[in-house]
Amino acid sequence: MSTLPNWGKAVDWMDGERPIEWFEDVKEFHTHGGKKKGVLIITNFRLIFMSTLAGYSNVYAVDYSIDFSNIISVSPEKDKSDWRFKKGGFNQTLVVLVRDREHFEFAKEGMHDVIPELEELISVRKAEVKAKHAEAQTKPAQTERSSGVPPETQATGQTILKEKEIHVVVKIPCRYCGTLNDQFAAKCESCGASIR
Repeated sequence: MSTLPNWGKAVDWMDGERPIEWFEDVKEFHTHGGKKKGVLIITNFRLIFMSTLAGYSNVYAVDYSIDFSNIISVSPEKDKSDWRFKKGGFNQTLVVLVRDREHFEFAKEGMHDVIPELEELISVRKAEVKAKHAEAQTKPAQTERSSGVPPETQATGQTILKEKEIHVVVKIPCRYCGTLNDQFAAKCESCGASIR
């Protein structure tokens, strides 16, 4: 792998993470109508999009990262907004669909070339996350079976771990006098004004 350009220093790399491929001068279109130009980095764990800070041409910041385990699908699409790509067919934009129906579009000529590799990386990452989750689920059960005592009450040295119950009390301020009232009260305890 070649050395990362200066923008690589702006990424908070996770343990074991490594960049696989990156694309500069990528146009990004977000679900909520945002549009930026920046760098798209594909690692073995996630997609990272970063752009320059306003007014600085060489200072980059990470806009967001998308863990592969949260990606539902990736597909190509023609970039309809850029006249240069209109002749190029349907493979100029990478569309990433994420959980919660959010999607991102990354436009640069030839973005479709990365889709097979990206699908493989996503598959591997999802399998890793699933295996870690399954391992975490089996550990408490194994501990309980081996000792006969639930893990939340087992003594470890001199510390005893117990489950803690937390109760949340919601109070609503009166709009007239400011007194905090029970969330289900119809009238203020202090001034008698209607709370709702």
